[in-house]
Amino acid sequence: MTNMNIDFSTTDRTLANNKFKKKLYAVNLPKFEKQADADYLKKEGLNCITVDNGVILPLRKIDTPALNAIYEGGVCDKDFNFIAGHKRNNNGKNNNFEVVRAYKADNIEYLDEEVIFAGIAFDHFGHFIVESMVRLWWIIKNSKYDQKVVFLKNSAFDSPYLELLELIGLKKSNIVYLENPTEFKKVFIPDQSLLFSNYYCEEFDLPYEKILEKIKPANEKRIYLSRTQFRKKDCINEEYFEDFYKKMGYTIIYPEQLDLKQQIAIIHGADEIVSTIGTISHLAIFAKKGTRIVTLLRARNFFSNVQAMINQSRYLEYTFIDVTCNFLPSRYSAGCYYIGPNVSWNEFVKEEYGLELNINFTEYLDNNNSHVGDYFKRWLKTFSKTKQFNKIKNDSSLDILENLEIILADGTIDFKAESEKLKMKIIEKPPSYSQFSDKVFNFSRIDDSYTRKICLKESGLIETIDGKGNRNESFWTVRNDELVFLDRDGNLTSKYFCNKQKENGLFLLGYYELNKEIIFKLIQVK
Repeated sequence: MTNMNIDFSTTDRTLANNKFKKKLYAVNLPKFEKQADADYLKKEGLNCITVDNGVILPLRKIDTPALNAIYEGGVCDKDFNFIAGHKRNNNGKNNNFEVVRAYKADNIEYLDEEVIFAGIAFDHFGHFIVESMVRLWWIIKNSKYDQKVVFLKNSAFDSPYLELLELIGLKKSNIVYLENPTEFKKVFIPDQSLLFSNYYCEEFDLPYEKILEKIKPANEKRIYLSRTQFRKKDCINEEYFEDFYKKMGYTIIYPEQLDLKQQIAIIHGADEIVSTIGTISHLAIFAKKGTRIVTLLRARNFFSNVQAMINQSRYLEYTFIDVTCNFLPSRYSAGCYYIGPNVSWNEFVKEEYGLELNINFTEYLDNNNSHVGDYFKRWLKTFSKTKQFNKIKNDSSLDILENLEIILADGTIDFKAESEKLKMKIIEKPPSYSQFSDKVFNFSRIDDSYTRKICLKESGLIETIDGKGNRNESFWTVRNDELVFLDRDGNLTSKYFCNKQKENGLFLLGYYELNKEIIFKLIQVK
């Protein structure tokens, strides 16, 4: 069955008054469930520090591997001791788009002025609306609109969305995009009201409330924000969802065809907003309290914590649906997504809209409107590039099989599926196996970096309970009375040569098979 066969007249039109039944509709994504349902509000109050004769340094990329870049620059004292930059994740590491250290600079200008350090003015719209205003709460709380505000730039740009700063109340003449190392009489440094991967604070909301004071809400009440007209065609088959919601009576909006004030007005006036995940869903930051947000996930290897933070900070009613149909190897950052009416979508529509779709996805792929050919073309174009291919080069046919099993699931799956059964065949189980079976450990390097909590399942799988998993630790077994870890293809990756029973449980040390200077540590927690 396709959308053309559905009687949309039976759909409940009072959905805006109801809470969603679930925060996430998905098959076998327990980590996503935890992330979708987490409380991201940090209740501690924010502060503002001052630095006399503070120096602000423009950004410079440092030679550290990152998806885009890690920077040096930001605020330091006159001896170049680093004070503040931009932080995105409290994981003890340097992360993408963070400013992590200062540098020594020559020919420093001096301005006898007091300024407010505002962080990075990102050149990407999604990052700008979420991350470039995280220090502006202090200006609003203290009515410091006449003070000069200094932004760093991660690239040269001049974009219309900079007018958001003026809508907050900043004077254009007081906004400084730093070009050269400069010492100021005094620098005010407000705390960040949001860390992209970790938390938001109550003050995070203030700039958006200020903007909305200047914007009259539009009249469209039920809207679908579409990327089908966007120049970058990275999400294949969104037309299915656009068509579905058009027949449901939603107004289809193409944000890139509107100016910024029009976009904000439409979002602020809406009672229900549907979109795929990404920058387009971040526009919910301008929604009013109680708005219902439906977000369509387009990859199973990345969940946007920041979208959940936006939803919570704006007091929105929200749910996520995994409509991912990427059966070929992929990564979220690669920009190749195939979405469609899979089992999770069928469940969501039945539970929330009272519609029985009963779409057989195998049959759907035979439909001329499935765009599966466009998916193959996009995948080939994307992963023929060395940078993107390197992200998937270690994936195997088992990964494809598991993807297909999830996409084609009939809703009754308990996930003892064929891919899992095949994986189990590579695991031997000697008598000493029970010593480790179903035990939970804190796993890290010897210096406590890359820490995560894992469970050695009786099946031979390694389940990551907390933290970011790694394909090198996919399975475990015992060989020659030693615990060993295997990658997803069953190759030996680490071997534990030290095994001690301590008061609180097992303690083990092991080494990485490909570089035995890397020592791992396992400490039993239960």
